[in-house]
Formats: sequence, C-alpha cells, structure tokens
Amino acid sequence: MTLSSWRINRLICWERPGKRPPKADSPTTAARLCLVGIGLLFLLLPFPAFSETTPDKTKELRQRFEEGCKLVAQNRIEPALEIFAGILREDPEARGSLLMSGIVLNQQKRFAESAPLFERFAKLEPNHEQGLIGAVKAFQSTDRTAEAEPYRLRLIQLRKLGKSEKLKVMASYEREVIARNDGHWISVQEYFDEADLRPKWAYLWMKDEKTIGRRLQLNLMPESEAKAVRSANPSFGPGKVYALSEAIYEGGEFKRTKIHRLVPGNTPYDGVKKMALEVFQTPL
Repeated sequence: MTLSSWRINRLICWERPGKRPPKADSPTTAARLCLVGIGLLFLLLPFPAFSETTPDKTKELRQRFEEGCKLVAQNRIEPALEIFAGILREDPEARGSLLMSGIVLNQQKRFAESAPLFERFAKLEPNHEQGLIGAVKAFQSTDRTAEAEPYRLRLIQLRKLGKSEKLKVMASYEREVIARNDGHWISVQEYFDEADLRPKWAYLWMKDEKTIGRRLQLNLMPESEAKAVRSANPSFGPGKVYALSEAIYEGGEFKRTKIHRLVPGNTPYDGVKKMALEVFQTPL
C-alpha cells in the first residue's frame, strides 16, 4: 500500500544514521547519569541506602558504597561490583548496592546477572523508576517477557499517576537490548505516549554506544488508511493498524520512507520484534 506524501511524513524518523539519538531516546543516557552521579547523591534519594544497622556499621557501609561508585565512574567495573557484592553479603537489603549493581551489570549487558538483583530491589522499593526500568530491561533482554511484564505495567501506571517527576519528562525508555552475531546490538525503545511523529516502539541497530546504523519504528496509521488496509487484508480484523517503517537516507539527505510491514494492532511485542529482526537481516 502507498501512503500519501503527507501521511508518509508522519512516519519519518528525523534522526539520521550515524548520529546519536535524542536524549530522551538514548539507550545509554539514563545508565550514564546513574553511573556517574548516583553514588554521590544516593543518600538524597527517598529510601534508605542500607537496612537498619549500628551507626558505626552504617558509616562503614556508606564509605564502601561511595568507594564502589567512584570505581564505577572510573570504569573499574569488576572491583566496584566486588565492593557492592561484599556489602550485600553483610546487608542483603542494602538498596544502594542492589540498584548500582543492577545498573552496572545492565550497562555491561550482563542481564542474566542483573535480573535477580533488580527483582530483590523491586521488592524493597516497588515504585522506584530506575529500578523498574532496569528490571524490565534485564528480564526482557534475557527473553523472559512474562517476568518483565509486571514491572513494565507498574512503570506505566506510575507515570500515569503523575507522581514521578522523572517519568513525566521521559518520552521513552530502553525496554530491551538484543545482541547480534556481528558484535552490534539492537536497542528497543518503548514510547509512553502514542502521538504524531512518535512511534510505539523503535528498533535502533547500534554500531556502538553512540552510533545508530539503522532505525525501524512502529507507527500508528491514520484510521482512513487503516480501513483500506483492513479491507484488502480481512485477516487483520478490526482495530488499529501499524506500519513498521524505516527512513532512507542517501548522501546524508532524507529520500523516502520504506514501509517494511503492515502490522495488526493486536500483534504482541515479541511478534513485532521478530518482524523487526527479520528486516534487519535484509540490506536496504
């Protein structure tokens, strides 16, 4: 199906390949901020960094925790994780070490290790934004969609309640990281609100932490065009229709939008992900 030029423009991704995504969409922005700043600011967050201990012991744990955070900022990951692990052996409910360990392991793409830490943290702090985002990414990136879903729903509900200033300003978050055989990876961005020029999901093929190779996005089609799609494809049934599309650039200039798939609105997340990965297997 061919969309009108005006409708196609609604599907265009304005971020060119080779450039970093905007801050709200960056797959590393939240993690980078946490790795650099959360250690020194942790005591200002609205929950205790450690469970109840003696004043002297709390002071010692705090000093060790801050040292671990400094090591993270210096990119000395393994020594930092050893410090956090040591704290957790003495205080299994040390929230700071649980969260920092999970964030660091997610940044290292060691999701199987981070998932149980975020699970423990969420039991202690069920409404902490970074903890919920980390849990979704950890479980989803290990193909445990069913286990990720409660954390994702809690995150969305927390945003709807409007009680989180951090979530209010976030357009999207990184839901999943998918490893590729070529050493690159796919960053899946999930958007909170469905609106013009804002996809439901975006799939960023990352060459490295800062460079996008290709980008697919799933956009809601206008009802007038969705109706035509449903008429031509009875198997779609009633409801929304989405376009899995990609902006094509030549010589650094936008040329056109290529629609790879038309997707029924009831297609589950894993089904759309499979389509996106199939598209990435095919050169433009």
